[in-house]
Amino acid sequence: MSFEKIIGYENVKEELSRLLDVLKNKEKYAKLGVKQPQGLLIYGEQGIGKTLFATNFETVEYYFYDKTFMENRVMTLLGGKAATELVYGATDVGCNNDLHRAFDIVTRFVDNYCSFDFSSFGHAGSSNELRERIDDRVAQEMQKYYLEAKNILTNNREYLDGIAELLLEKKIITQKDIREVANICKKSLPKDYYVKKEQVNNEN
Repeated sequence: MSFEKIIGYENVKEELSRLLDVLKNKEKYAKLGVKQPQGLLIYGEQGIGKTLFATNFETVEYYFYDKTFMENRVMTLLGGKAATELVYGATDVGCNNDLHRAFDIVTRFVDNYCSFDFSSFGHAGSSNELRERIDDRVAQEMQKYYLEAKNILTNNREYLDGIAELLLEKKIITQKDIREVANICKKSLPKDYYVKKEQVNNEN
């Protein structure tokens, strides 16, 4: 991974590099009791480079991740489109970049990794029929992940609405705030869910 296109933000680049090291050396960190993160949240004000950081982070070869991590990533990328359609009943016209990234991952599943079978493995000289079959399978899998993302949002709507309302009220929320909303909505959060200390404001 390289952050050569990003000037400054040395502390952020260092943190992301540490996370990458955990992903690349799973066995070493497992012996130390460190669990693999199931996702990554990069947040902040508009215009500070969140998308650029995320895009550069994704230049890491995907074999550092397991399939579950990558599937969760696909559903996360599709979450904005699903949420917009659920809440506003409208098409999300700002999701083009997320869709491209999701399609890229799913194409790797179908073609590069043969995650489902070997009938859709493309290679030099592949026929047009094979390329069409790959495209069709990718579209089918994308639809499956999209429906799963929408299902997750629907089943957690009360909890997510509570988080959204709290963010509108407080602008920045803490890990304690998240747990309080979860308790009110009777939602169980994973005991080891990943929240970096640097990403939350400690209460005074």
